This record gives sequence, C-alpha cells and structure tokens, in this order.
Amino acid sequence: MATINGKALVKDGKPLDRVYSNGQLVYGRNLLDGTKYFSGTWTNSEFWADDGTYRGLTVKKRTAQWQGIYKTFTAPKDGTFTFSAYVKVAGTGTKVNRIMYINGVRYRELDITWASAFDWTRNSLTLNLNANDVVIVRYEISVVGTDSILWNAGHKWEKGSTATDWTPAPEDYI
Repeated sequence: MATINGKALVKDGKPLDRVYSNGQLVYGRNLLDGTKYFSGTWTNSEFWADDGTYRGLTVKKRTAQWQGIYKTFTAPKDGTFTFSAYVKVAGTGTKVNRIMYINGVRYRELDITWASAFDWTRNSLTLNLNANDVVIVRYEISVVGTDSILWNAGHKWEKGSTATDWTPAPEDYI
C-alpha cells in the first residue's frame, strides 16, 4: 500500500515514480528538487522577483529581457523524460521564448515563441535523453513591449511522455 509521506508517494519506504488510476497516469515523480519555493541553486534567480503564489507554488516574475531562471537537470538513465512548468505572460508587444539546451547545445527546433499575452498554462516538452545528459529549459522575455511581465512556477522533470500536475520531489520531504 502506498502512503503519502509529506506529499511524496512512498511504498515500503521508497518513493514511487508513477501512479496510475483506471489506466490513466495520475502521478509522476518530480525528479527536480526545490521546485515549490525555487529553493537550492537556480541560475539567474537574482534577476527574478517573488510574486505571490500560484496553486501553492512560489511564483517568480521578470519584466526585462533574457536571464531565464532555471535549475539544471541531469538525466539519471537513458529514456524518455518530460519537463513541464506553469507560465503566464502579460503586456502588449511582448514576446516570450522557451529555450532548451542539451549538453550545452541549443536545440532551436524545440524553442517556442509566444507573441501575445496569456493566462496561466502548463507548458511541457518531452525528450529522449541518454544517461547523464545535462538539460536546461528556461523561459525569458525576448522582446519587451508595454507592461511586459513573465511569470513562472512549478518546474518538473518526470519519467515518460506525459506531463502530470506538479508534485514535489520526494527528496524535498523524506
């Protein structure tokens, strides 16, 4: 029987990676720690301001170009992994990019550019990775318009090709 131990799903003292209900994936273990409060080492965090919460998660806000906040992910083994995060954009004429690097190489074909404002959405990206691949995914304003604001929260890396709702990494609690 699996139990919740500080919000992490644990069975026989070990964190579960995935949980299904009626054939649907309902839980994927977050492989990135410190994502609820942006705790630990987040590159470019000094350029972002805390701006309340969304779904109980600390929200980071930026109003200037570039300097996307991110925490480096290293693939624990070969396989398919999915990154997801909550993102929100405001402003007229604002452009925001999702930018991704694997082992220091930018993969522009996987970049996304949004050219208009939108409310909170869960953005995701699925990749086939090799063990020890180092991946960076970040969101940043590329064109500052009028009243440009980029918010993000709830970064998550999980095994498989399905993005599930944000959950904490078990290491944050056990």
